[in-house]
Amino acid sequence: MGSRKEKTKRKQSQTGKRDLVTQQTGGKRSGGGAFVVAIALVIVLAIVGIYSQQKGETSGAALKDSSTKNDATPSALSDAKALATDPSKPSNASGSTGGKPNVLLITVDSLRADHVGCYGGNTLDTLAIDALALEGVRFAHAMTVVPITAPSHATILTGKYPANHGMRDNGPYALADSHTTVAELFKAAGYATSAFVSSFFLDSRNGFSQGFTTFDQSLTMRRPYVGLIDPLPQRPGEQTVSAAIRWLQDHLKDNPQRSFFTWVNLFDAQFPYVAPEPFASKYKERTYLAEVAYVDKQIGQLTEFLRSHGLWDNTIVVLVGSHGEGLREHGEETHGLLLYDSTVAVPMIWHTPVWAGSPRVETEALAATIDVAPTLLALVGIPSPTPFDGLDLFGQNTNPIRTVYVESLSPKL
Repeated sequence: MGSRKEKTKRKQSQTGKRDLVTQQTGGKRSGGGAFVVAIALVIVLAIVGIYSQQKGETSGAALKDSSTKNDATPSALSDAKALATDPSKPSNASGSTGGKPNVLLITVDSLRADHVGCYGGNTLDTLAIDALALEGVRFAHAMTVVPITAPSHATILTGKYPANHGMRDNGPYALADSHTTVAELFKAAGYATSAFVSSFFLDSRNGFSQGFTTFDQSLTMRRPYVGLIDPLPQRPGEQTVSAAIRWLQDHLKDNPQRSFFTWVNLFDAQFPYVAPEPFASKYKERTYLAEVAYVDKQIGQLTEFLRSHGLWDNTIVVLVGSHGEGLREHGEETHGLLLYDSTVAVPMIWHTPVWAGSPRVETEALAATIDVAPTLLALVGIPSPTPFDGLDLFGQNTNPIRTVYVESLSPKL
């Protein structure tokens, strides 16, 4: 790969104005020394993936029974992965390149696992998410390693802990060019790469455009945000999804044989909860539930597009929450301060071509946001030049007993 200095120079020449990111965000803080003293952290020891039940937490524990439930062993999942990455596997989709599947990564901010139907939530309809789980792998126990938007997404895209990728909080931090994102590796493998974000925290100035040929950050509205005087730029999920679908339509028209890696971020479930109609009226005073229902509707728009355009059977779809939401449990209104299930337990669902149309598969292994990048690359057969902090969730060497580190630097403020 060459030295880190050489890699940084190459990436700066590709992105053009990476120095502008540092200037506009006021530089980057070091993640060491004094900050470590201020860390609020918890080290979670997971035995067979059940990391929270001894604390009496309910997230991930209230699971819906299903006659179609299968407990997938690591070897069975590895066999399925081998089929998914087999270049001789025929494809009838219009968006394939050399047998490689497309990838759609959907990240949702502030999405609590226990407020999703397939995770035991029974107070609202999450039909699109539940349908995704019925055809894929739903990890009953999944967690974020940091309950803050920017560092959590940096972890999802790099497969590294915040201490290793350098983004410890929102605000002055940015993802350095020296870190390789999963988008860069997909792009190097010949994929068309695109991203559609809904939050100011995820814009290009913070380093999130690395590896994306198309990076759409057209934030069309402002909304109050906890701790900030000025309203925060963002955009409604329906506008983000519409932009993503337009790109997919153009891609299929202009280059249908080239596989794509597309990331869509939905930010609507963040406080304050102001969902549009008819969701606001349907859920009345339950404003957070209204936002979750609205987000589920947008996810359904994406999955329906894949189905209606012949892409479903050749597209890996990953749905993962970047973090949960306190909702006043343990005295926390939103997220970022405390490390309870309410803010760190997230939904994580994988739909892959080999499981398309098959019954839901559940696994009790503990999954984390550090696992998204290595698992995606393993599923499509793209090697990584550097090691990950996370695991390939469908790998043969996946150990059901693992330790996952969780942190938050927000209490230092």
